Amino acid sequence: MVECPEPAAVNSDPSEEPALGVPATSTSTSPSGVGSPVPSVNVAQLGKRAAQVGGLAVAAYVMTAVAAGHGVAAADTGMSGDAGNAGSVASSAQRDTTAARDGDATSSSAKDRADAARSERRKSDADSANSREADASASQDANEAEAATDGEFDDASTINTDDGPAEESETDVDPSDQGSSTDPGTDSADMSTGVVDDDPTDTATSAAVGPTDDGSAQESETDVDPSDQGLSTDPGIDSADMSTGVVDDDPTDTVTVPDTETIELQPASAAYVSTVGTASSAAVGPSPASLPHAPLQTAADWTLLGWMRRTFFNRPPTVEYDISLNAQDMSNGVIIGNIGAVDPDGDQLSYKLIAGSPYGTVVIDQLTGDFTFTPTLSFARAGGTTAFTVRVSDNRFHLLSYLFSPDRGSPIARIAVPVVSVADPASSPALEAFEVEKVIEFELPDGVKVTGADLSPDGEQIILEVEVADGSTQIAVTNLDGGDYQCLSCGLVPNATKIKALYDNQRIWFASTNGQQSADDPLGGAGAITYMVLECGTSLHSCGQPTVKKVTFPSDRGLRRLLPTQNREAKPDPYGEYVTWTEVSFFTGPRMSIAKLVPTDGGYELVEQRVFSPQWYEDTNYAVDFANATRFYEGASWNAGGRYLKYQTTSDGLNYDIYLLDTATGERRQLTTDLDYNESGAMSPDGMSMYFSSARGLDRMDVFTALVRPSLLDVVAFPQIGRVSLWNNRRSMNEPWLMNLEAGQQVGGYSGQPIIIDPDWTIRGWSWFPDSTRALINEQQRPDTVTAGAPDTPWRISIISFPSRTATTPLPPVHQDPEAIATWSVPVKDYKPMIGRTETRVLKGTHSGTATLRYSGIFALGTYSVTYKDYSDDGKTFINGTEKVKIKNPMGNSVWSADLTSTGERTGYLTGKINIGKSNEFSGEVSSEINGVTYSGIPTQTDSPVIGQPQLAISSSGDRVQVTATVAEDGQPRPVRGVAVTVGSVTTTTDEQGYAQIALSPGDTITAVAGGFQTASQQVPSL
Repeated sequence: MVECPEPAAVNSDPSEEPALGVPATSTSTSPSGVGSPVPSVNVAQLGKRAAQVGGLAVAAYVMTAVAAGHGVAAADTGMSGDAGNAGSVASSAQRDTTAARDGDATSSSAKDRADAARSERRKSDADSANSREADASASQDANEAEAATDGEFDDASTINTDDGPAEESETDVDPSDQGSSTDPGTDSADMSTGVVDDDPTDTATSAAVGPTDDGSAQESETDVDPSDQGLSTDPGIDSADMSTGVVDDDPTDTVTVPDTETIELQPASAAYVSTVGTASSAAVGPSPASLPHAPLQTAADWTLLGWMRRTFFNRPPTVEYDISLNAQDMSNGVIIGNIGAVDPDGDQLSYKLIAGSPYGTVVIDQLTGDFTFTPTLSFARAGGTTAFTVRVSDNRFHLLSYLFSPDRGSPIARIAVPVVSVADPASSPALEAFEVEKVIEFELPDGVKVTGADLSPDGEQIILEVEVADGSTQIAVTNLDGGDYQCLSCGLVPNATKIKALYDNQRIWFASTNGQQSADDPLGGAGAITYMVLECGTSLHSCGQPTVKKVTFPSDRGLRRLLPTQNREAKPDPYGEYVTWTEVSFFTGPRMSIAKLVPTDGGYELVEQRVFSPQWYEDTNYAVDFANATRFYEGASWNAGGRYLKYQTTSDGLNYDIYLLDTATGERRQLTTDLDYNESGAMSPDGMSMYFSSARGLDRMDVFTALVRPSLLDVVAFPQIGRVSLWNNRRSMNEPWLMNLEAGQQVGGYSGQPIIIDPDWTIRGWSWFPDSTRALINEQQRPDTVTAGAPDTPWRISIISFPSRTATTPLPPVHQDPEAIATWSVPVKDYKPMIGRTETRVLKGTHSGTATLRYSGIFALGTYSVTYKDYSDDGKTFINGTEKVKIKNPMGNSVWSADLTSTGERTGYLTGKINIGKSNEFSGEVSSEINGVTYSGIPTQTDSPVIGQPQLAISSSGDRVQVTATVAEDGQPRPVRGVAVTVGSVTTTTDEQGYAQIALSPGDTITAVAGGFQTASQQVPSL
């Protein structure tokens, strides 16, 4: 039996593991404070005992031994299962004492045997087929050394025979120079049994430390440069093998082992020190004669215990990210850095991106941990700090971490990436002039009026939503001039809206509702919706016998049909092979899904449902990442031939922004970053521009969003606050904007431009022509006064063009790849919603502080709050206080309240309480202020502002004129291309940088005219 010392007497702290080399004398301390020798531990007996006890008993036994500090780590055999090489301290000492017996000649013999053993070990590492031969050689050496040991210590002389106090010496070893094993096949435990010196010029002299004549002990401490240690880099060597001796590979070295008498066997926690490649080397080991001989260990014994250590006591990786090691390319802002992950056992690491950055893309090298962050053009120009989150794993099981660590042995790190603003050789993207080609005059039957329009995929037909004489909404088709009217759905469905023609020009996807959309509905603002496909036998413009087929959703089947669920914003890809939609559950709120659209006998069915937002990692500790589960998501639509999915979600507290998902790569890009509400979107067929609608400049949401914070309550708060801010006191909810996708939007700025044709009308829909130079637009007249809902005013359909653009070829349409989809979505059965739980989570700020999240209830009924304590994501701004939402009944009676303060770089507050009732009614007060600027919103406004056309400005030098304009609230003049510049009878047009070359004379009048802008005139000054 192996007797284990009291666990409290041993320091098992990994930071105090023995250094490489030889144990020094150590004693354990009894409760009375009296030191007593630590009992000897034979690892072979421990391994044999482990094999006998059985699975659970083995685990408990090994756990106890490890905690007590015994040499369990030395039991691992590495890749070859070499018991002889794994060895014990005793076997190393036996070989050394054989050398001492015969003096120099014997030293040469010992050297020969050591060389032979090393040669066999190298062969074993290089070729696993020779491992058994290496084991036999090493075992034979051990047996010879043991046989030669008996009685040989009598001839050895003792060091330190002088009387006097002990002299203490330490050997400091810098592991960075040890040549430690970097091969992934090496278990770090194997590295503790030997040191290999590959330097052929070194001469090592070993000195043993023993008791003096008067009983006093002398300890040697020698400072060692670890760069000379030459530790093995062979992956087949487990670090436990390095703890039992020093091996010198130099064939020219002479090894002298001084005389010794008695050596005490030390526990695994004793300090190990070795000196290799210096003039002298200290070595201390147990005397074989003083210890009972254990039975020869078999490879099976070692393999079992090694497996136990690897399986249950493998140490998890750690992450120490050093931001100072990042390097930035100042030409484009690209950052190269390293995650800083290290595995103490030398296991190969893998990296998984849990959350990317909204301001760029991240690529991680799985072999090195190096990352490359490529910022968007606008973020590179503006500069700032962003972050991404990564999970690091060694793909091993960690028993202790699994039981006691939240990350279960796979640490999660938030990697902050500061980007220094790069020089911008060119100015901001130019604004562009546009013009109305024509307002379409439709030839309609009596009692029919147009309420919306879309283009056919080939750009040759207009697909209309029309209100017919019986008051229902139907699908019709005309040519581009408004003639050849044909109603396609009349008599087939009660209502038809949300129309979208497929690429085959034979099918139209649409929604059929049983009532007017209403913001009172607790599931997101619409009544019951059924989706259908209208099919024509030939083409849409000559559809003789159309048929309508219903689409069955997953929530329509099985037990799920009994649950209150609404399927909103459903849209097919161009080929009609996949459909995306927002599935809103009474219990868990919205989630965006994708599924295959397959035909059935009587219609269509959606199968293989997957969820692509929320995308979140449940075990994260960071609030900004956890917020991926608690944002409000909706509105996915296909763009650029199916290559991209556009969707909307809250990015910061109640701040609603547009994102773009690349369906081939899974990259997600945040397109808008301002404080207000942004939605909709239509990407140009060439992928260069994006139309979207926005409340920027209208200050509808700013009072709620100015204090930037994580979106931890948005999934329940936004539907309530949105009903207040977006449906009340408006002449239009949003204004139309156009963005250059290559440049993107600067953080908090407005890089797009408003598309205002007539201040009395607002654009509500947009369809690009295939060449990306023109668009079909839906305009609705503004009401004379503000309204509490959607205005019932006339519509008009127009075609606008951008004269300064050159016609381009559309991006080719793509068929969706199921394997690619699987990289950015999860099967619905694996999706775990956050809403609907009763849970409290304490989350960390990326920099510091906490956010305590308390959820109680379901999506349509419950209480939710978050309390911030010195919370900071950037180390510059800190948030304190509480925000809370209480939903009292499923029909929308709710209360929002906040008492938040912000200090540091952005100092201010958000405070207030709003009671929200049916029909979008509200009462209460709210106010916010950041850095002295007071923000407003619908609850604080008496009238709604309107965005006007930007004003042109003229400057001239010589015969060169530049025309610029300032976008609302941007404040920075930007060039305008396509402006007609007239001087006298001469007219020219501005280029990409807003310049026009034209002859000027003192006193001439320069006039600049551009569609979408207010005209400007300026006189050339006299000399």
